[in-house]
Amino acid sequence: GGALSAAEHRVRRRLVERCGGRRHLYAHAQLGDRGDHGEHQRVGRHAALRLGVERHLVAHVRTQLGGPLWPEPPREERLLLRGRERRELENETDVEASTKKVELPDAKKKVIKVLQRKPFLKLGRVEAMPFVGIITNEPFIRRIQFGAGLGYHLTDIFQLEIQGSFMPNFGRGDWKSITTQVFEENRVNPEISRMLWHATANLNYSVFYGKVASVGENSIIFDIYGSLGIGATGTQDDLALLDLTEDALATATQNQVHPMVSYGAGIRVAFTKTVALRFEGRGMTFINTFESLRLELKNNIALSTGVSFFFGKGAK
Repeated sequence: GGALSAAEHRVRRRLVERCGGRRHLYAHAQLGDRGDHGEHQRVGRHAALRLGVERHLVAHVRTQLGGPLWPEPPREERLLLRGRERRELENETDVEASTKKVELPDAKKKVIKVLQRKPFLKLGRVEAMPFVGIITNEPFIRRIQFGAGLGYHLTDIFQLEIQGSFMPNFGRGDWKSITTQVFEENRVNPEISRMLWHATANLNYSVFYGKVASVGENSIIFDIYGSLGIGATGTQDDLALLDLTEDALATATQNQVHPMVSYGAGIRVAFTKTVALRFEGRGMTFINTFESLRLELKNNIALSTGVSFFFGKGAK
């Protein structure tokens, strides 16, 4: 073949077998002057001799005897290179594994529903509640309730409860300012019938449960419920105000016990698993008989607040 330039020869000489004191077996791998490769440096420095260098064929070079084409690095260097290659391979494998998205077949895909356990459970527990309240819709007198309730939670939603209260009679101390004005200044005698007590059996139904975040990791649990019940109430007519203390018909119905329907709604605000604050509004409907002749439908609205105490561990 044609002569090589000095640069090409410097590149291609890596493909030539290193000189080990022996000549090439094939003439094509020899220099033009039939010298061995130990003369390469001398030839490379001499411009005239470089013209006589033949092209080395890779197929020829690979068939030569002697050592390997490339000088083998020392054993320590080989171990370091292998360790570095192994670490690089492991790093590439870790990156591929971390970024690889695992696709599951449709047959194995499932919807997993996570249910969070309620921190405040009522199922199977007893609830006791002392409370205080007022009757809000009596036009002429003030009525203050002092009462208590005792209930058992059949489930976390339904509760059976008995409730009762008494309302002391303070005489003229119960009168509102409008009553004094009407009686003393206008000479009008209003009809007054006081509720003295009530007792009901109620079914309470929790319609909404939730919680509100408070300070730190704590939360306030609240429970909104409705209530429906039946019971009885006792009333007393104020005959002295009407000057009917001697009237037989009036005195016959002065103290009465009435069947009553109770309905309402409320909210519990639980601060711990055993203590909750309770607010309630309740309507009490009954028919009152006045002076043994007249019937009057009464619907008293009571607002109350109390503290509930829960007993028992309940169902798990």
